Amino acid sequence: MLSGIRQFFEKNLKSHSPENPVTDELAIACLLAEVIFADNEFDEKEWHTFIARLKLSFEMSDSELNELAETAKNQVKQASDLFQFTHVVKAMEYDKRVQLIEGLWQIAYADGNLDPHEEHIIRRICELIGLGHSDFIKTKLAQAN
Repeated sequence: MLSGIRQFFEKNLKSHSPENPVTDELAIACLLAEVIFADNEFDEKEWHTFIARLKLSFEMSDSELNELAETAKNQVKQASDLFQFTHVVKAMEYDKRVQLIEGLWQIAYADGNLDPHEEHIIRRICELIGLGHSDFIKTKLAQAN
């Protein structure tokens, strides 16, 4: 029992250690990936929109982008909360944070269906990265058209 608890803390503390920091790119990719998995369904259209959004956001080769996308997918599946990603993004400039929220909506609308779980996760991310309700609504309306 105690060894199991110790292993849990060692694993979780190691993933947040200074030797393994969450980079800006990884934090953004993980938050974008959160929307894909918010409704517990994997959708190819959302995945392709996610990859396109990464290409738009970062100057990386296709192999680097695919590696980032896969890493983000795995991180999201293992994450117990959003804080490890949102605290990195919260330190970014306002415009970058708004662009992230626009990307979240773009992914949510990619399959033609806005699931309530997707909307909820976007609202939560918006709050956690220090954006207001007006930013939430403006970006939603911009992507809904």
